[in-house]
Amino acid sequence: MGREITTEKAGKYRYQLTQMGYKDNRRVARRISSIIGPALGTILGDTPEGDLSNFDIGDVKLSAVGAAFSDLFRNLSDADFDFLVEKFAPTTLVETVPDSGKFLAMEGQMENLFAGELEESFAWFCLCLRHNYAGFFSETGFLASTFQALKTKKPSTSPNTSTTTSSD
Repeated sequence: MGREITTEKAGKYRYQLTQMGYKDNRRVARRISSIIGPALGTILGDTPEGDLSNFDIGDVKLSAVGAAFSDLFRNLSDADFDFLVEKFAPTTLVETVPDSGKFLAMEGQMENLFAGELEESFAWFCLCLRHNYAGFFSETGFLASTFQALKTKKPSTSPNTSTTTSSD
């Protein structure tokens, strides 16, 4: 089984993406988890007594969403973003001239390609995330399965500690 290669458009450009190898994939997943984990915790912690059985994202208070975004941006450092870009760029080719079919290594193009085009860099970054972690984020992937398990988990009951008395 090899690494999946796809060609997709994101923003103005078409990209040819090759999945990262296991070691880089694992390292990126770990880094992303440390960035988004606190933000997810803020949102999920807003549920009454941590009960997720009736959780609906629409019920989350706006203040919790704001706090989650604050956590997210506070936890995303320049070093983290550089790390992520350095992992995704070597596995990406970009078509800089539309419909030319000529793809160039992303590493040599980023500085000029994204100059004044920050939204284009985020479109590429999101495409890389989806390409490498589609199974994780899909409706049937690990994250959804874990969330569903949390929703259906019954509250734990403490062992029966009642005492019985006998009547004579």
